[in-house]
Amino acid sequence: NTNDVVLKQRSVGGGEYGILVDESDTVTISDNHGLMAWTAGIRLSRASAQITGNEIRAVMGPYGMGIELANTVSRAPVVVRGNVISDSTREGIVMHNAHAVIAKNLVQGNGLRGIAVEEMSMATVWGNTVMRNADAGIYAEDMSMADIYANRIAGTRAGPRGDAQGIRAVYHA
Repeated sequence: NTNDVVLKQRSVGGGEYGILVDESDTVTISDNHGLMAWTAGIRLSRASAQITGNEIRAVMGPYGMGIELANTVSRAPVVVRGNVISDSTREGIVMHNAHAVIAKNLVQGNGLRGIAVEEMSMATVWGNTVMRNADAGIYAEDMSMADIYANRIAGTRAGPRGDAQGIRAVYHA
C-alpha cells in the first residue's frame, strides 16, 4: 500500500522474495544486484512498477522465478526492461493475470521457460535475448494475449515433458 517508491542500487540475497511489492503504484526498482531468493527475485502483486537494469540470479526454490508479476491487470502496465535474469529453477519472467511490456532483457539458463505469459495476461514482448532456457524460450497460454517480435531466441533445451520450442502458444493464447 505505497506509492512513489524507489529501490535502487541495492544488493539483496535470501528470503522468500528478494523484493516484494504488494498493492502499490508508481514503484521504481532499478540497478539492484544479486536478488537471490527462494521463490522470486522480484514479485509484484496487485501493483505497478518500472523494473529496469536489475541482475537476478539463481532463484533456487522448487518454484524459483526471476521476476513474477501477479494480478496486475487492474493497474498501469508494468515495464520490465534491461534486466539480466538467469539460472532460476523455473521461469525467468512469468506473468499470472498481469499486464506488462517486457523489453530488452537477457533471460538465460532458467529451468523452465525464459518468458511465460500465462493466466489471461497481456504483454508486449520485444527485443529480448532468450537463451538456453528449458521447454520454451517464450511461452503464452490460457487465453493470454501477447505481441511477440524482434526477440533473439537460441539454445532452448528439452523441458520436463521433453518439449523444446523457441515460441509456444497453447490453450487459446
